[in-house]
Amino acid sequence: MLKRFTLLLLEFGAGLAGNLVAGWIQQDAWQNLFTPIRLAGTAAGAVLMLVVIAWLEGERHLAWNWRWHGYWYLRALTKSPQLRRWETEFAPLKLAHGRRPPVMAEVVAEGERQDMVALLRHLVLAQERTAPRALVLGEPGSGKTTGMERLTWEVARQGVRRLGRGTPMPVLLRLGNYQAGSLMEFAAEEVRHVAGGHSGKVISRGLATLLEKGHVALLCDALDEALGDRRDLVLAEIARLLTSRLYDKVAVVITARTREDPGNRLHPLQPFTIQDLNDEAVRAFVQVYRRQGDDETEVLARLERAGLLEPGGLGRNPFWLQLVVESRAFQGRKGQILNQALDTLLAREWDKPAIKRAGWERVLPREEQLAETRGALARLAYQMSEAGLVAMDYDGVVQDILQPWLAQRSSAGRLRPADVVGLGRDAQLLVYWPGPLRFRHRLLQEALTAWVLARNKALCREAIEQHAAETAWWETLLMLADLTDDSAGLVVAVLGDGRSEQRLFLASGMLQSGGQPEPEMRKKMGAALEISLSGGVTANHKAAVVALAQIVREDVMALLTGLLSTDNPLLRQAARVLLTELVGLDELRGMLQENDVSRQWLGLRILSTRNDTVIQDVLARAPANRRVLYEAVLGQASEPRPGAGIVIHNGQWLPDVAWGKVVPAGSYAIGGGQNAPWSSFGPKEVAIERPFQLARYPITYAQFQCFVTAADFFDPRWWAEMPAEEKAYGSVYRLRELSEQAFKFWNYPRERVSWYQAIAFSRWLRDKLGEEIDLPHEYEWEVAARYPDGRRYPWGDKFDKKKANTGESRIGQTTAAGRFPAGRNPALDLYDLSGNVWEWCRNKYKNPEDTAVDKSGAWRGLRGGSWDFARRAALAAASRDDLLLPFFRFGLVGFR
Repeated sequence: MLKRFTLLLLEFGAGLAGNLVAGWIQQDAWQNLFTPIRLAGTAAGAVLMLVVIAWLEGERHLAWNWRWHGYWYLRALTKSPQLRRWETEFAPLKLAHGRRPPVMAEVVAEGERQDMVALLRHLVLAQERTAPRALVLGEPGSGKTTGMERLTWEVARQGVRRLGRGTPMPVLLRLGNYQAGSLMEFAAEEVRHVAGGHSGKVISRGLATLLEKGHVALLCDALDEALGDRRDLVLAEIARLLTSRLYDKVAVVITARTREDPGNRLHPLQPFTIQDLNDEAVRAFVQVYRRQGDDETEVLARLERAGLLEPGGLGRNPFWLQLVVESRAFQGRKGQILNQALDTLLAREWDKPAIKRAGWERVLPREEQLAETRGALARLAYQMSEAGLVAMDYDGVVQDILQPWLAQRSSAGRLRPADVVGLGRDAQLLVYWPGPLRFRHRLLQEALTAWVLARNKALCREAIEQHAAETAWWETLLMLADLTDDSAGLVVAVLGDGRSEQRLFLASGMLQSGGQPEPEMRKKMGAALEISLSGGVTANHKAAVVALAQIVREDVMALLTGLLSTDNPLLRQAARVLLTELVGLDELRGMLQENDVSRQWLGLRILSTRNDTVIQDVLARAPANRRVLYEAVLGQASEPRPGAGIVIHNGQWLPDVAWGKVVPAGSYAIGGGQNAPWSSFGPKEVAIERPFQLARYPITYAQFQCFVTAADFFDPRWWAEMPAEEKAYGSVYRLRELSEQAFKFWNYPRERVSWYQAIAFSRWLRDKLGEEIDLPHEYEWEVAARYPDGRRYPWGDKFDKKKANTGESRIGQTTAAGRFPAGRNPALDLYDLSGNVWEWCRNKYKNPEDTAVDKSGAWRGLRGGSWDFARRAALAAASRDDLLLPFFRFGLVGFR
């Protein structure tokens, strides 16, 4: 209509201009407008404009007049309701170059994370000799379609502002709607449909010419939705387009699910991967999609509490985040959340005033109509999935699926197909105008299909038998596992005879995601894996693992890292090979740079399977303050020593302290008697009022580093009643300023640590573990070292230089905790009590009854001797040292 008005206006303007020109010739500007000459001028102007309009509207001169038709096409795009909605509802999406797993979103450097639409718009509008071609990969729901629709709208809006000059016409091709014929014919039909009228016909007929001239940008969305044979046809058509010299000026952008990556079949494409939403993007989505009256902070808190904002979590995915926020369905696994959301969205639409409804009526009681509508939509989803379709003609949906289904549902009563699709559309589950009918997102179709299978055992058996080996069905079958009451039976059915690699790993993934399976089920799965992998890891094994990881990556990683811990060397080797296939060096480096401790731990487990060169390369790029922790984890994998390493507890690195046996309360003899040890107490009895345990080993370098790298290292609670700094002998000792470890090995005692720092560490660990933890009193230390018979050394009464790291051993430095097992106290299982490092005790040296933490600077007790002491008396259990002030740090001194 507007175009016709514009043409009439041009015609009128041209006639008026001709009249004025004739008047100027007559030197009579505004009088006598209807003289023969003035009328002739009007006719001449009108005829001339008719010629121009005919030229503008003609197909022959499309190479010259394409901007005229292009303007009307672009304007139609900017007015499209489907595209225009993203003007206000769109939240930014981020791309990273290359094929990166989306769960790495938070570790990709921010400089590498570029705005998706801005980057692609720049590529599409770039004035280059050879047009850019991009492949955008993303997980289901990552925003591929939304981003492409926003990109189409932005390019069209810019073109309208420029009146069609200097802007290619973006043609958005929804490949799920592609059925047959050439891609050019499909694109021409799309253009004709969008532009409408004469311009639509002209552009569609002359599209090949416009493509050759580079006046068109092809935006091909959802390659993965062109299923089955149609996908191969689409790939062949796109490959011809990309390799044809006729179309080397055409900008092309293609989107696909990550697991449907066409790889080398579309070689000229530059790959990008949509990254998971970072915290800022999550907040932006919540602001856009939260329901009226919902508090933004509370919504974010609920997402956090439900674990949806973990790396790779559902809340990091745009589709899932929008659905969860709109429906307030925050709990459960993927299939459960989605089905809760579907119910909520349908019910919310039902409850809206009737004035907002279009095309459907309330013909049944509320709960009944909602249930019947959901059932009909689920049946539609199932039949489309069975047929390998993601879009159908509206009339075909109504006549071939919905009418027969509703006819056999006696409870449906007067419910019409229009009521079903209308409610589905208004609840944002269906889209069917313009274009064929389709679910708003493929995940909705898959979830509803899973819901049907969960309620119909016969259909479930049939679907598993036919489709369990097809990766395109795995999303549906994994959501089925979330919904079924018989998860063990489902796993058995999917596994079958165990010969199919695809079915084997799908079943393993289901078992892994199902919590704690029965031991018998786990044993059966292990046997199937062993048989399948007995001949080595094949290409089919690798392909199955990669495909499954695109859906449930964390579960697959947990499965494979779990196999690393089995007793079966065959499974361990297979896990190493598959992890190498699944996790590249870039991802490993990224995992170790993340702040999430569980991701760090997983990365280290995977890194432990690589060779030393790779390990050193990855560690060299890890954050410097974490390397000791990482070395400890890797060291524990090759040299396990419980009690000397570290563990993850409540999402943070903590010392893995192993405790010696309990020393019971009672009265004990300490101090020197005949041949009194060096600086010992005089002979006396001490009362131990309550049982206690000492740590099996001195605190190691890695264990102390847990405290150093903790987010709350500077918490005032750990450092209370301590001096900020001390000056002595020309040096300044600052309380929280750490001295560098002398011997930098993860399982060696932490030395060069002050008494104050040892106290702070014990306070911190007490808070984390919720147990009474402190430095031992000298009385406790000596009682434990001489337990149970008052012996002179922890191992007995006779000195033996082979049983401890002392000056007589001539090692010249500290050694790994527990390196001298023969020198332990066997009654309490305590190591390194003599030698290695002197150990700080809680009490003051000159006044042993005083254990207060204060700023007096009074000497504190030291026990046990060290690697530099050759005097046997100093290594006896009763021996004491009085050389150090509490702020001193030496390579001879540590603590337990």
